Amino acid sequence: MINRLEGDSEKVIRRSLSKETKELLLPLAGRNNQVRIRLFQPNGLLYADTKSLSQLSPKVEVLRLPKLTDNKQFEKINDFIKSFFSIFQLKKNYPLYEDYLNTTANNYNEVLEALKGFNAHEIRQDKNGKLILSVAAPIGNERRVRGAIMLSMDGKIIQDNIADLQYSFLNIFGFVIFLTIFLGFIFSNRITLPISRLAAAADNVRNKKGMEVKSLIKRKDEIGELALSLDEMTKDLFDRMDAIASFAADVSHEIKNPLTSLRSAVETLSIIKDERKKTKLMKIILEDINRLDRLITDISDASRLDADLSRDEMKLINLSKLINGFINIKKETTKEITFINNVEDGLVIFGNQSRLLQVLDNLIGNSISFSPKKGKITIEGYSSNGKVKISIADQGKGISEKKKETIFERFYSDRPSDEKFGKHSGLGLSIVKQILEKHNAKIVADNIYNENQGIAGAKFTIEF
Repeated sequence: MINRLEGDSEKVIRRSLSKETKELLLPLAGRNNQVRIRLFQPNGLLYADTKSLSQLSPKVEVLRLPKLTDNKQFEKINDFIKSFFSIFQLKKNYPLYEDYLNTTANNYNEVLEALKGFNAHEIRQDKNGKLILSVAAPIGNERRVRGAIMLSMDGKIIQDNIADLQYSFLNIFGFVIFLTIFLGFIFSNRITLPISRLAAAADNVRNKKGMEVKSLIKRKDEIGELALSLDEMTKDLFDRMDAIASFAADVSHEIKNPLTSLRSAVETLSIIKDERKKTKLMKIILEDINRLDRLITDISDASRLDADLSRDEMKLINLSKLINGFINIKKETTKEITFINNVEDGLVIFGNQSRLLQVLDNLIGNSISFSPKKGKITIEGYSSNGKVKISIADQGKGISEKKKETIFERFYSDRPSDEKFGKHSGLGLSIVKQILEKHNAKIVADNIYNENQGIAGAKFTIEF
């Protein structure tokens, strides 16, 4: 049947075309029933039309069996999606396509262009809105156009392909949405919830309920690092709060002692008539007042020290030059003590110069107060294994073995017997230790022993 159809189409072409044209166009006729082929002669009259082949032979209808995997319900959904996407397609008004009874080239602009020797195409739509795509090309050689061929087909295939592409985009979009929601859920559990727990823990700290983030600290990511930092910060905060409470208790205790002495002296003064005893009591009152003044000044300095240290600017300091300059000043102001300077040149550390001068002043001042007249104070400085060590040694009575740590506590005082009462508050070495801790340094107190293993003085060693 198909062979007969092809033979009929050949007859139609053979009626109107030359031998050369027939040989060129015969393979096209009847090859694809989806493409309609029309041939026009140079004067615009229609030569042949593959649509007319149906009049020369019985109709041949080819029906395809449905695929085994086809699902009617799925097809309905697919058709609905395609119709849904068609709503969003940009509509364009194309020329109306019509089939004319006596078709000529004048009915189709693209055929007129082809008869002039140019390729042309046109898009039209029928009464039902279906697209009809057509192309026309000249037939002939370089010198003469012998006719034109026009191929037209239904645009439904292209429209279906566009709909399939849009449906594929919908699938991709749906997958992206699902992946976004899934990843959002994962991130929520991995990031948002831990951060919420950290925020709740911070609120607990604010409400003085403590901070529990131990499970988050075990994480090996940024959340774990943040939790660890917050935990350490909280510990430092509570340590500072405890230190403030302890400091307040120590201050209260230290101030009560001179106040009690003052009260007793004043009460006694009102009932004593002996002038010499009155003079002695007045001297005690004056000493207590001086002691209170000294305490209040040192307490004020100590209370601001921690805040000041956090704001102090740290920079590279030539420690050798700093110590040498300080010792030269002390040599001029303290004639009864001999200073031995064994500090190496070129010792450089990172710190705050004014605070380090305060450390030197407290330590050397402490050594001067315990040194005998004509005594010696030796200052050594050297670098060892990437660390800078400074030591200050005197020839005083030394330090009790049980007091080597206690002497750095606030308000600890063990002064020489001949020193005037109330001259020191007991905060000097405590301030020294606090400043050095801010410089990531440590200080150790020890004794110097003579050949007979007797104590020959005290020695303070700082390690940066």
